[in-house]
Amino acid sequence: MGFGESGGIERFDDVPSLKPTGKPNSIAILYKKGQKIQSRWYDANGRAQRNRDHTDHGNSKQHPIVPHDHPWDWSKTPARQNEIDPNWD
Repeated sequence: MGFGESGGIERFDDVPSLKPTGKPNSIAILYKKGQKIQSRWYDANGRAQRNRDHTDHGNSKQHPIVPHDHPWDWSKTPARQNEIDPNWD
């Protein structure tokens, strides 16, 4: 995934979740109690493009692959889609 001009990387500690919109061409990383929980990539419009979850959400049967990715498709409701292989690029 290419980012023309990078919007940088922003760290968020102990917040409930990452926002669906952010700084264009940036990456947000969520930590809880010092553990990396989720990374989110934002597109040129500042809309979430992909999540990478770094845990199984406490449900290893539902999420056997860690980390795993969730793409976002803003033409659908909900925009965040089901899990896919993290090597989908």
